[in-house]
Amino acid sequence: LSTALQDCIHQPHRSQLMPHLGQFLESDAHTLVPGLFGFCLSGAGPSVLGIYLKGDAPSNIIELVKSKIPIEGDFIDVAIDNLGLLM
Repeated sequence: LSTALQDCIHQPHRSQLMPHLGQFLESDAHTLVPGLFGFCLSGAGPSVLGIYLKGDAPSNIIELVKSKIPIEGDFIDVAIDNLGLLM
């Protein structure tokens, strides 16, 4: 999963428009916070997506990431919907 997050086509070009994206992409996610797979640009931006395994990551993961990559912005912890839309 960590390798899949390394987009070498879109992220290098869009990182020029998002000054803080590089701080996330260049960080070694595994040493930054245990259980963190990595970061990627979410859609066309300006959101950054961080993926971690809830059982392997500390409960204060957002505070740990904010302390190591100090930027202004909102950090939101959301769960992945494994079911999709049910009709």
